[in-house]
Amino acid sequence: AQDDPRQRVMVVTGMSGAGKTTALQVLEDLGWETVDNFPTRLLPGLIDQPGDAPGPLAVGMDSRTRGFVPESLIEYLKTLQQRDDLLVTVLFIDCATGELERRYNETRRRHPLAQHNTAQDGIKAERELLEPLRRWAEALIDTTKYSAHDLQEAIRGRFGLGGGDPMMVTVSSFGFAHGGPVASVAGAQLLHLLGVILVRQTQRSSTILVLIRRSSRDPVDRCGDCLLYTSDA
Repeated sequence: AQDDPRQRVMVVTGMSGAGKTTALQVLEDLGWETVDNFPTRLLPGLIDQPGDAPGPLAVGMDSRTRGFVPESLIEYLKTLQQRDDLLVTVLFIDCATGELERRYNETRRRHPLAQHNTAQDGIKAERELLEPLRRWAEALIDTTKYSAHDLQEAIRGRFGLGGGDPMMVTVSSFGFAHGGPVASVAGAQLLHLLGVILVRQTQRSSTILVLIRRSSRDPVDRCGDCLLYTSDA
């Protein structure tokens, strides 16, 4: 919970290619301190490092991690869960074997457990290795039918720190070395982009008011006169 004074510690693990890197990147954007592929023997020092009011910590650990033994990791996490100052969670990112094979075939990357074998062999070995962690994990996300965007939204929905993300619009300006075109196509595209952003924003905001002064003929000028007002009910 947002008002829980305990430090949040989350171990992010799962199948290679299922989306752990994406999950950690989203957690970092949400305000978590993230560390990927962290050696298990150094984990106690990371959690107990001195400092005032430590923020939430997410640690990525999987079959690539040095000293990675799921049973030993589970026993250590059990001791952490007994502490009054920590709120420990294990997130397992899973994906169907067939979909993982497709992803590896598309990217042509080697599976970490199949340096000299097929990706299918590596996936099978990793699934057997991680099965104890999968059974023990409190949170499970299956990305078989997820796009990268779907996974990002799932992580935000489950592990956001509260307060909501403010709407942010970035406008990039550029010029033409030999003068601009007669019709400002770029300006029209920019207005369309702002419209798309506003439509998506309506999913989170209760009120959106768009005022565009139409007295100007130049679409770029109209962008400068665009007032965006959002307020949550």
